[in-house]
Amino acid sequence: MKKTKTLTSLLVTVMLAGVVSACSSNETASPAASAPAPSGATGQEQNKYAEHMTISYAVGSNNLDVNDDDFSKIWKDKFNFDWEIRPVASNNNSETFRIWINSGDMADIGSWNYNHSEYVSYVKQGLLKELPEGWREKWPNLAASQDATGIAKYVSDQVGSDNILFKPIMGDNYPLDTLIDNSGMWYRADWFRAVGAEVKDSYSITELMDIAMKVKQQDPGKVGKALIPIIFPTSDLPHLFIHPNATHYRDVSQFYQDADGVFHWGLADPDILVGLKLWRQAYDEGLLHPEFYNLPGGRETEAQLSTAGVAAMNASSGMGSVGTRQASFMSTNLDVDPDEALNFAFITDDKGAYRGSEAPNFAGSLIFNPKLDDAKFERILDILDESASEEGQKLINMGIEGTDWETKPDGTITNLNGDIQISDKYKSIQDLWPNLVRLRDDYQLVNPTLPQIWRDKGLNQYMEKAKVIDFNNPEIFAKLDPDVYFYNSPARTRAVMDLNAELAGIVLKGPDVEANWKAWVKAKMPLIQPVLDELTAMKKK
Repeated sequence: MKKTKTLTSLLVTVMLAGVVSACSSNETASPAASAPAPSGATGQEQNKYAEHMTISYAVGSNNLDVNDDDFSKIWKDKFNFDWEIRPVASNNNSETFRIWINSGDMADIGSWNYNHSEYVSYVKQGLLKELPEGWREKWPNLAASQDATGIAKYVSDQVGSDNILFKPIMGDNYPLDTLIDNSGMWYRADWFRAVGAEVKDSYSITELMDIAMKVKQQDPGKVGKALIPIIFPTSDLPHLFIHPNATHYRDVSQFYQDADGVFHWGLADPDILVGLKLWRQAYDEGLLHPEFYNLPGGRETEAQLSTAGVAAMNASSGMGSVGTRQASFMSTNLDVDPDEALNFAFITDDKGAYRGSEAPNFAGSLIFNPKLDDAKFERILDILDESASEEGQKLINMGIEGTDWETKPDGTITNLNGDIQISDKYKSIQDLWPNLVRLRDDYQLVNPTLPQIWRDKGLNQYMEKAKVIDFNNPEIFAKLDPDVYFYNSPARTRAVMDLNAELAGIVLKGPDVEANWKAWVKAKMPLIQPVLDELTAMKKK
């Protein structure tokens, strides 16, 4: 079988590297884009959108107030619709959609954590609505967003139809040729200093365990019994404990090929045990939230550092918008200077190397109820296409021109909201519009309305990680092979599991982590070995 070229080469065609010059100050030249779309619709559009529609959207958000502010009015006036949000717990996305899809009870649109084997199965059963014929010509911004992922055509060709929209992470502003993660932690730099730790942009997990213990013992914030040194939910704890020493633990890289062409399962490698033992140690020593397995991802957990002020470290992506948000909350609620009290860092092994996997250029997807009538489906695709346009992205990420920002005669952009982000100013934005089709990660690298300090951290974490990744060492960096990542068979479908939850279960089963892990591997191998055999045979063809 001819090997499909890796995503690295696919992404090179859609990513450019000239981002640094766009990040010069908080009043900088605007990214190239025309003015946001006007709130009023044309006569032709008014006729097209004469019938008011309510569009249900299943998404990981508890924000139901999405139809009643000035931002939502722009979209409502043009497209004549209201959102009906159906919240999905971020730590239960896969199972929730599995139930809804198979029972026919899914919302009009669903923000789904993509699983290739399940997707193929759903399409074969007619459980997802197919995009209309000619959709690429009719909705060019959606087509461009799918091209940006580098994988949409591969999946379409393999499945034989388009029943999904992937959410691209990066675009023209990304500074590297190979897409790596933006994972890491935001932490209380003032507390680190108070316990004698150096404030840095990267730490080994050994260093962090030591600092967390000192924070617990010395309580530099005078928090008392409420103190939680490390507050990470289950979905992020593997990155803290497993990632520094293991390369093949994620969905994207769990199956890998040795020099002899034989495939192995990364979760059965001894490197995994190193991280699991550290995880259990941190749990036993009281460095983690005692019920980390019940913590939601996102802002609710993040707030324990920036709002409640009881945590020293939290898991959030290294984005300028995240830093801006946490800095604003810290300044308001904790009466500290966030420029001195907040920092972002990524986690390395004890030698300072950052392990990684080449990431596919998407995170999540949009799927559609097969019972959608064509008129509503077209309305939905019109809205999504507008949101993915240059004008729509500028509106979603910067707000309303003249109200939230203005352009000076020299072409620079001035933020009119101070440190307040538009996702906090307009409640309709939060957890909805920035993650609808085009994820905001790419725009955050150049968004002139974000403060320079946090925008730089969002950019620099990629650059600094790249310095300590050996991209040519398969023990440190796993390159993406689409043939493996998108491999589908009955055996592969049976081997689908929530790896984060599985790893947490090993840790929580009891103090003998090694015995727990060995028993788990033994129990899983009857499901895994057929997949390994099939992949080995496929690559030998």
